[in-house]
Amino acid sequence: MPGTRSEEDAMGDPRPIPDEETKQDEQAALIRRTDNGPTEENEEALLAEEFGEPDAAGLYGAPAGDEEADR
Repeated sequence: MPGTRSEEDAMGDPRPIPDEETKQDEQAALIRRTDNGPTEENEEALLAEEFGEPDAAGLYGAPAGDEEADR
């Protein structure tokens, strides 16, 4: 793609990375629902074990003792 450079992500797949900063509304236009389910059968239990119970909105916090996230 013109105006982009390729880098490899953690999975080894090349992904286009824009040379200039992408605007938030442009990023939002790229989001699409995949309807993928959890990747693990017991995903909620694994998340709760790692991050504690979710808040009222269903969001999990930082791992206990993660001082960087507390800032």
